[in-house]
Amino acid sequence: MWNDIAKKLMINIFSKNNPMAIIILPIMVIGHLFLGSYYPISTVENIAQENLWELDFHLLPYVLSQILVFVFICANAFLLNFVFNRLEFNNRYIYLPTVLYVLLLFLFPFSLYFNEYLIVHTFFILSFYHLLQINQNDDARNNLFLSGLFLGVATTFSPPVAIFLVIILLSLFSIRPFSLREHLLPLTGFVFPFLWVLFVNFDWWRDLLAFTPDNELIISNSLVLVGYITVALFILLSIKVILEKRAISSVVFKRISSITLFTVIVFLGLAILMAIVHDTSIYFVLSTATLPFILPYPYIIVKKRHMFAINLFYLLIILSICKFFYT
Repeated sequence: MWNDIAKKLMINIFSKNNPMAIIILPIMVIGHLFLGSYYPISTVENIAQENLWELDFHLLPYVLSQILVFVFICANAFLLNFVFNRLEFNNRYIYLPTVLYVLLLFLFPFSLYFNEYLIVHTFFILSFYHLLQINQNDDARNNLFLSGLFLGVATTFSPPVAIFLVIILLSLFSIRPFSLREHLLPLTGFVFPFLWVLFVNFDWWRDLLAFTPDNELIISNSLVLVGYITVALFILLSIKVILEKRAISSVVFKRISSITLFTVIVFLGLAILMAIVHDTSIYFVLSTATLPFILPYPYIIVKKRHMFAINLFYLLIILSICKFFYT
């Protein structure tokens, strides 16, 4: 009975091409911001800033910050959803990536204020899209340059995201025969934004390896453990399902799923490393732009584990609400 009720509530809406999803998602974001204004769990000053442009997002008026965070969260969610559906991650149009992206963001207090990490997500998703567009036989020059360019912009707002450049080069090497000119294109695009940074921050290179601890980034107290366990189970289940699907899938899906899984693992590894070495949980935020590409699969492929996946989905919703009242 719970299985049927749960499907009808939200899963069934987002697992199809249902226009209601376009309405529900902004309402979820508005509700989140509304609760944050009455039950603040963090202040804007607690959000670390590491952008090389020397932009201080703390100075934004509160209303403008709320408007921008709403616009960027919704825009990133639908952009990510477009990439997921455009590049054959699934054989039918769904909205699960949008809602999963939003729910993952809600685990972080920084989702209540406009900040550089939302900008990072925008440009990273664009970079990721152009990387996945590369095929073995098609002209890849435009996609390679744009992938590097968008990643370069993202890196100027959060330097550790530059690790994705290694993934671009390795992915290119695995997809196409080696060509020095092609491998130089993403590097050229990547460097280009830094030429503009020089105009506003001549000493940007000193900030490149500066890490600012931000221990209040993730939901506080014992909810942290519940959140970690929930997302970890989600990831493990999703990876298992994707690996099963790969055995009977097309060459295109095997290519994009390999790059995606590799990216997820690298970003999670980076976040764990930074948490150990620099005592900061801030870089788990980068993973929220990659995880929605793999988390939908337990809902759209494996029926026998569907109930377990549904419970994880609603647990994320519960956590996103409880964090406002749990002290």
